[in-house]
Amino acid sequence: MEDKGDSDEINLDYDEPLFPSFHESSSSKRKRSKPISNNRLTKSKSSMYNEKVDALLDVILTKSTQTYSQNNPPPTIADCMSIVIKSPDFREGSNEFSQALLVFTKKQNREAFMFPKTDDAKMELLKLLMK
Repeated sequence: MEDKGDSDEINLDYDEPLFPSFHESSSSKRKRSKPISNNRLTKSKSSMYNEKVDALLDVILTKSTQTYSQNNPPPTIADCMSIVIKSPDFREGSNEFSQALLVFTKKQNREAFMFPKTDDAKMELLKLLMK
């Protein structure tokens, strides 16, 4: 306890924010009461901080790549309408054609429409979505 400079223990200051520049302005930053004399302690704090930042970035990148997969992009309105236009009831200019366009402005409707395997099943789903 008497010789804190030679200690191998790391004292994390939990009362200090992780990102002080975000929490305090430069004029109100606290002055350190204890000068850091041990380089090993400074490196330990720095490496621990870097590890925390790296772990946080890994989590963010993993979540973003899971949510927005480049391999399977969501269907576009044109993808859906290319199937719809094959039906004689959904010719361009018809009321049904316009309703289908409005249904496909929502991404989840386009994804649901593309889920059934056959065009007939897709068209039945579209009719339900239009009601």
